Amino acid sequence: MLKDGKSLINDIKLINTSEEEIEKEVKRIMAVGAPGGGFVFGTLVMPYLIPENNIASMIKAALKYGKY
Repeated sequence: MLKDGKSLINDIKLINTSEEEIEKEVKRIMAVGAPGGGFVFGTLVMPYLIPENNIASMIKAALKYGKY
């Protein structure tokens, strides 16, 4: 369940977002969703046009900031 209505990463924006902005957004999402436990980070759709580097950056940031 979303805690603030702003806890999903915008998959479409991943197409043109810098790796730094992706890390910042993942960190924000983790800060909102993780308190209290039970938070699962993920995406709804992965558009074909997302650069592999951006997907890798999202996963790397999720692993970095997603630890309890």
